[in-house]
Amino acid sequence: MQATFLASATNINYAGADLSGLTYLGNPSTDAAFVTGSPDYANLFTANAGLGGDTPKASVNGPLGTLSAFTASYVVLSQTGGGAGNSGYWDLLVSDPNNAANMVELIAFSGTTLNSSTLMHTPSGLFSFGTAMSSVYGLTDGSTTLGNWIVDSAGVEIGNFGNTEGSMDLELASISINDSLPSVPETTPTWLLLGLAMGGLLAWGRWHGRSPATK
Repeated sequence: MQATFLASATNINYAGADLSGLTYLGNPSTDAAFVTGSPDYANLFTANAGLGGDTPKASVNGPLGTLSAFTASYVVLSQTGGGAGNSGYWDLLVSDPNNAANMVELIAFSGTTLNSSTLMHTPSGLFSFGTAMSSVYGLTDGSTTLGNWIVDSAGVEIGNFGNTEGSMDLELASISINDSLPSVPETTPTWLLLGLAMGGLLAWGRWHGRSPATK
């Protein structure tokens, strides 16, 4: 009998000094950085928030469980620029659990929260612009539906806001993710049960001055 692993929701919150553990991507690299202060924060800056400008990102690397069980949110410390209605958005990289080379980028509309109701788009053209995440779960590409795909990374990104011009500066106080990774075995392998049982018998025999085989 093999072990069956249960998926359990895990909430991970990055705030304060923990934000230094995120992966920061920017061009130049200084456009995405951890900043020590009171409080510490993750800083994303782009001199051009419109098309063709830098799109800096602060990411959590996975695996982070399956897409259908994944949610996330972030808290803004401050924001300047970027154009009306624009804010940081979630950018996910997901992969087929049976073919890790089959990957898709999923980009959310602006907003602090990512869940089944979030409107999404993708450079892959796999689904229409503005499709709800709940509908993305049921799409098939490769061996299984996207809801069963693995979230390899999840990050907050800014920039590329249509024709919006000008700079944008976003300071993040925290990033929280909820994933679904295997936790404890639901069933224990037979070999482990037998090993534990024999160990217990041997210990009992030693306590009583004889081995379990001695009568």
